[in-house]
Amino acid sequence: MCTLKLGRYVSSIFICFAIIHSILLGTSYNIQPTLGCVLSNYVWVQYSTFFFYPILIGFLPIVIASSFSILAYHNVRHIVRRQLPIVRRKLDKQITAMVLTLVMVFVCLTLPYNVYRIYAINFPISPSMPMAYAIGRLIQINFYIFIIFSSRFRRQARHVLVKKCWQRWKYWCCSINNRIEPDNNIEPRLAINQPKLCPSVTWNSNAVTFTDQNTIGTQPYSISIDNNNTIYIAEGNLNRVQVWLNGNGTPIRRISNGLITPQAVFPSINGDIYVDNGKFNGQVDKWTLNTINGITVMNITDACYGLFIDINNYLYCSIDATNNVIKQSLENGTLTIAAGTSIGGNNANQLRQPRGIFVDINLNMYVADSGNARIQLFKPGQSNATTVAGTGAPGTFTFIKPIAVILDSDGYLFIADFDGHCIIRSGRSGFYCLFGCTYHPGTASNQLHSPQSLSFDSYGNIYVADSENHRIQKFILRTNSCGISYNQPKFCSNATWNPNATTVANSTTLGLYPQGLFVNNNNTVYMSATSFNDILVWLEGNVSRQT
Repeated sequence: MCTLKLGRYVSSIFICFAIIHSILLGTSYNIQPTLGCVLSNYVWVQYSTFFFYPILIGFLPIVIASSFSILAYHNVRHIVRRQLPIVRRKLDKQITAMVLTLVMVFVCLTLPYNVYRIYAINFPISPSMPMAYAIGRLIQINFYIFIIFSSRFRRQARHVLVKKCWQRWKYWCCSINNRIEPDNNIEPRLAINQPKLCPSVTWNSNAVTFTDQNTIGTQPYSISIDNNNTIYIAEGNLNRVQVWLNGNGTPIRRISNGLITPQAVFPSINGDIYVDNGKFNGQVDKWTLNTINGITVMNITDACYGLFIDINNYLYCSIDATNNVIKQSLENGTLTIAAGTSIGGNNANQLRQPRGIFVDINLNMYVADSGNARIQLFKPGQSNATTVAGTGAPGTFTFIKPIAVILDSDGYLFIADFDGHCIIRSGRSGFYCLFGCTYHPGTASNQLHSPQSLSFDSYGNIYVADSENHRIQKFILRTNSCGISYNQPKFCSNATWNPNATTVANSTTLGLYPQGLFVNNNNTVYMSATSFNDILVWLEGNVSRQT
């Protein structure tokens, strides 16, 4: 039985007992001219002296409060063993400390009151003795002092009396028992970020290096960032995974015991870490908070080059060697083939060297089918895929070896082309290059060399595992305004322009008879090149077109 439910049962029983007990005790009081309202029944005097005040009012509440504080402490110790968000763990610890503090305050304030009440019952004090009478009354206000100084107690009392009791009374009195009010606040979500990006979103084309070879070794294989912006990097050549907290440049955890060339890493919604360990050990391991050994959760035939956990708690693994994607329920262990026939091919139901996986909240599965240079979409319950980008999807993009795919909140694709040395994205106007758009390997801040994995943080920044440069590159979000996409500058009445124009593109670039021209509010230029049947794009300050 959980602590909260137990507390409700105990509170209900105690309230019923208090009402009945007060009625019986009240019948034993008499009003005397000099002493006021006093107990006159000898049995009740003995009962109050040896049981009611020392046990029911004193010892029993202390035992109950202490028991619940110990239960809270036990629960927090159990919770802290799992990797929950840092803020949540801190709040749990604060609640435990608060309960223990309230127990101590209760003891300090209630003990003098109980001692005085036992004395007053056996030796009543007359109002004709002002000093003794005043001291007694002063001692009895300890409980009210507790109420005045405990803001949390006041909030709890207001919550119970106003929100709970009043709402429940209205529920029964107004006869709305048959009304069904669904809880619409719970929305399924993934463990990784899918930021909301506006159509005109831009990133700085020059990345900053988040970490390099000195920290992660050579050729980082995989990167994942969870909803708390905790960063997980699989460092296959060092046989380990490292973890960074949000905003911290130094890793706070290193997972290595028993791992051999981990190819992929993925966090779960509750903070567990799933790591590929299949190349030589034939398994996927789960690591919980503060554990030094992983637990095998999936047995596999070869390395998982892509890992993913969907909203139904299924673990997906793409196996390059067997040309398929498998999935296993983390609840009951049921293992099935999610995509592919285990025979490499380019048919709609086949894959060749599948790598990155992404399963959205509608359970649509996107697979980077690297050997076929395409991105495949498998809808729920279907074994035949639709090609959404690359070979077989005209008008999208020509990939060389797409190896990773992620989605934003609107379902637009972001794809890492390993042999194209670039990051491609889709948008309202189709597919275009985002980073590394020279399509040649390089070490400059605007270049990539064999990008192997990518992930969003919650701010919309994009982290890329730039494997052959042995670094993690962070492309910082520059603008994300969802207003109008065109410019409306403010001109003064005496505004003038240079009558002699500068040629920014000619027939060699545009062909003959260019027709459409548009400049958005990021100063990106779009031109309709009818001679080439193409739309040409120039980023601000860039003289070379994007296509």
